[in-house]
Amino acid sequence: MVVRRPTAASKLTSIHAHGLACAAPLALSHPQIDACNDEGWQPVHYAALEGRTPSLDHLLLLRPALVEAEEAEGWRPLHAAAFGGQADALRGLLATWRADVDAPDKGAGRWRAAHFAADGGSEAAVRVLIAAGADVTAPDAQGRRLRDLAQAEGHTHVVVLLDGVVGGAVGLEQQQQQQQQQQQQQKQQQQQQHYSQKRLEEQQQGGQQQEDREGQERTQSSSSSFAAAAVLVSFGGPEISKRQRLQ
Repeated sequence: MVVRRPTAASKLTSIHAHGLACAAPLALSHPQIDACNDEGWQPVHYAALEGRTPSLDHLLLLRPALVEAEEAEGWRPLHAAAFGGQADALRGLLATWRADVDAPDKGAGRWRAAHFAADGGSEAAVRVLIAAGADVTAPDAQGRRLRDLAQAEGHTHVVVLLDGVVGGAVGLEQQQQQQQQQQQQQKQQQQQQHYSQKRLEEQQQGGQQQEDREGQERTQSSSSSFAAAAVLVSFGGPEISKRQRLQ
């Protein structure tokens, strides 16, 4: 892939950027802090591209928002540092200035910093980006992943690195999926046990209620029998006495 790089004939050269960044003291309102050339490159982009970390930190200390400054195609300082294979600059941008590790540029490829690093063959830069959480499986606008870019350029060492990382990530993902499945199975078993226990309790409760009803019915039946007997005795008593008297 042909990547447009700022030309030496630009209005704002890297030497100019370095001199501006190292000028001290430099006021926050200095008009050239965010001055740009015809391609939209600012001093912060040049400092990142060339790995001039003191200059880069100086500029960002004066104006932290420059960490997201974009040139004409949406390159941020992080993209420039990755393109230049500047591992130290990348580390500072990510750790100190909280650059977005997966921010894409606005070019046709929609490349992230990791795409530039892999395409350029900088193993050190790729390692820094991976450590910062870069998505190593993310495709560009044409569907090419980091490994595809590195392989196309013959960067075997980067391909080996990415294979190990992606393989490990896949293995970890499978392990996490297995754990989730086991947890789901355990949850289902617990639910089944809970429902079984609840049904058993309901059955026991229903059986006890049935026994109680039957007991009540037996009691009521016995009471009715006793009452009937008492009535018969009550009515039959005088009649028996009369017969006895007649005898």
